[in-house]
Amino acid sequence: MYCIRIMCLSGWVGKASRNCDSRYDSNVEEFLKRLYLSTSMATSEIKAFPAQAPRVRDPKRSAGGMLERLPSFNQLPSWLPRAALERFVKAFEASGFRGGVNYYRCLNRNWEKTKAAFEKSGRKIKQPTFFIAGELDMVIRTYGGTEAAESMVSKVCSDLKGCHFIPDCGHWNTQEKPQETSTALIRFLDQTAASEPKGARSRL
Repeated sequence: MYCIRIMCLSGWVGKASRNCDSRYDSNVEEFLKRLYLSTSMATSEIKAFPAQAPRVRDPKRSAGGMLERLPSFNQLPSWLPRAALERFVKAFEASGFRGGVNYYRCLNRNWEKTKAAFEKSGRKIKQPTFFIAGELDMVIRTYGGTEAAESMVSKVCSDLKGCHFIPDCGHWNTQEKPQETSTALIRFLDQTAASEPKGARSRL
C-alpha cells in the first residue's frame, strides 16, 4: 500500500459560517473562480491579472463569509479554460457544495474515529509516502512555507521518500502543472516498486 499526498482544498472552506454551503450554491461560478485563483494568486500568471480586493478584511466571522473574503478576477488562467470551468459549475449546480463542505465540518469527528488506529501505529504513517505540492500554494505559505511543510510531513511519515514542491505552481498542481506532477509521481512509484522485497505485491 502506498500513501501519496497531493495538496487539496484547505480546511477553511467549511469554517466561514454554518450556512456557507448555501451561500456558495447561490453563485457557483463566482465562488469557484475566486477559490481557484485566490489559492494560486502568487504564481506569475495570476499575479499579472487585475484583481478586485476582497470586500471583507475583518477577521471576525460575523463580518462576512468566505466568498466576501476572496479577491475577484475577470480572467481565467491557462490551466482553467472556460469549458472546464463551465463543466465544474454545472456539476456543482446539480450537487451543491454541501457534500464537499461537510468533509471539513467532520474533521474533528473523523479524527476521533481514526485516533485509536493512529495511536496504535505509534502516531506514524508507515507506508512509503511522497508529498507533492505547488511551491506557491497558499496553504503551504500559510503554514510557514516549504521547509515548514516538509518538517510537518517528516514528523508523521516514518518512510518519507521525499517532498516535491513544484516551482511557480499554486494550490491546484494537477491542473497547473500536470506534466511535472505526473513525472514526480511516476518516479516515486517506480522507485518504491523497485525497492520492494521480491514477491511483496503478490501478498497484497
